[in-house]
Amino acid sequence: MEVTIQDLGSIGEFVAAIATLATLAYLALQIRRNTQSVHAATHQALVSHAAEINSSLFGEGSVPEMFLKGRADPSTLSEVERFRFQILVYQVFQSFETMYLLNRDGILDDTFVKSKLHVIERWLSQPGIRSVWSERREELHPEFVTLVERTVPS
Repeated sequence: MEVTIQDLGSIGEFVAAIATLATLAYLALQIRRNTQSVHAATHQALVSHAAEINSSLFGEGSVPEMFLKGRADPSTLSEVERFRFQILVYQVFQSFETMYLLNRDGILDDTFVKSKLHVIERWLSQPGIRSVWSERREELHPEFVTLVERTVPS
């Protein structure tokens, strides 16, 4: 049996196809691992940011007292305290907004975000926090605002 150039070409094409499939499988595995790493890093960054906020809310100094007074009745705060309170609460809303957008883009899972909607609901049950939401919600992503207002009773 004599092997022709055409036969060798066919064998070469077959080997190339196998190599291409192996390369694609390897790349798919690497992309999956990278995606998992990105998801884990994103989750950790959000947890770290929440810990920073909690640390300022429940740490030493004037912030905890200012927050407790402001969430109940912001009119009891001085002008500077009211400004600080609004910035702090708005920063929390921005964190929730970021979580929503990351979920929308497939980076955070639904369960994580749904659990945060319960936190938002508790936050918005406080009159001072509700007032910051009313004043600043136009500065947040419209889809996030719609989700919150559809989920959280007025």
